[in-house]
Amino acid sequence: MAGKLDASGTAAMGTLDTALAHAAGLLRTQPHLALRQAREILRAVPGHPQAVLIEGQAQRLAGDLPGARITLSRLAAAQPRSAATAYELGLTAAALGEVNVATSSFRRAIALKPDLSAAWLSLAATLREAGREQEASQADLSAIRASTRDPLLLEAAVAMGEGRFEAAEPLLRDRLRTDPNDVAAIRMLGELAWRIGRIDDALALLRLAVERAPGFEAARELLLRILAQGSDVTEALVHADRLVADDPGNPAHAMLKASLLVRVGDQEGARAIYATLARHDSSRLRVWLNLGHVEKTMGNQAEAIAAYRRAIAINPAIGEAWWSLANLKTVELGDGDIAAMLAALDEVSDNEDAVHLHFALGKAYEDAGNAAESFAHYDRANRLRRGELDYDPRRITAASLEHAGLFSAPFLAARAGQG
Repeated sequence: MAGKLDASGTAAMGTLDTALAHAAGLLRTQPHLALRQAREILRAVPGHPQAVLIEGQAQRLAGDLPGARITLSRLAAAQPRSAATAYELGLTAAALGEVNVATSSFRRAIALKPDLSAAWLSLAATLREAGREQEASQADLSAIRASTRDPLLLEAAVAMGEGRFEAAEPLLRDRLRTDPNDVAAIRMLGELAWRIGRIDDALALLRLAVERAPGFEAARELLLRILAQGSDVTEALVHADRLVADDPGNPAHAMLKASLLVRVGDQEGARAIYATLARHDSSRLRVWLNLGHVEKTMGNQAEAIAAYRRAIAINPAIGEAWWSLANLKTVELGDGDIAAMLAALDEVSDNEDAVHLHFALGKAYEDAGNAAESFAHYDRANRLRRGELDYDPRRITAASLEHAGLFSAPFLAARAGQG
């Protein structure tokens, strides 16, 4: 602990600033010692605002909430322009269950310092505890906006955008050492972990971000998308439900939820979402395409055909829609369809669209009885597809021979009963 102060404020072992910094440094780990240090300073320099603030903080962290309430209320009256004091008083009132005092104190802190993201987050937590979820979500978003104006986070964001993850990570970790509740930094670190392949770390960080700021849509959406890449989409659906509930007019969130419903076998639920989206905006190609897939799965051939045709009407070069139509096996693509696909081939730049168009043309010419053209398009489609595949027949053959040599009758007999 720093040395005692004399009445002039001169420290026996350092300056007043050094003593204050030492007391502040003790707050998180040794609040009782911080309290003693603050009171020692106040004996030498009565009423010093920073020392009184540290005294109130230490009382709160040491569990003396009523004492902290008295100390901080007096300081707030004496220092009405101090955002830090208003914030600390809010934390104390929240811990005491005084929701109205906490809310007004956090709002006072924010009015004095709008970029105080910690106050926004604490306000959100208090509002959420009181059942005022919509206001809480808005406070979450304000906290994110406040955090992202931080120069250090901006520097980290630029580094991530340029792929310099080794530069971004220490910046974000430094930020979280000084403010462990900065959900914007937590979310960025989660994204960084995901982008370099540390999936478990990414999930843990993003779960923490949405736990601390349930209204943080960007964190929840990234968490959902990572979860959706796995085999168990149960948790992803929970987050999709929340996103849709928070922003029912956002078609991207509705599409995400519908795709997850398809994966868990709830075709009816997915169909309802796609149909609603199509009614609200009939120009969304992917909605019609996905609706067609669901109708096909449910056995609704006529509805599937109609949906695929709507997608084609929006963009005649969408190869997936043409192949999906052809692959129903019940639709004969006529001369007009063939002409439209041939024209589309002249426009497509995406290899996937070209592959699908050639396969669909192969089926169309097959239905028309033109075997030569049919095989020509099937051949072209397969050549294009082959260029995308990492396939080496010699490697596959060698692996098969190796397996055959290993799993011999004696090998299996020696391991009988092992499953």
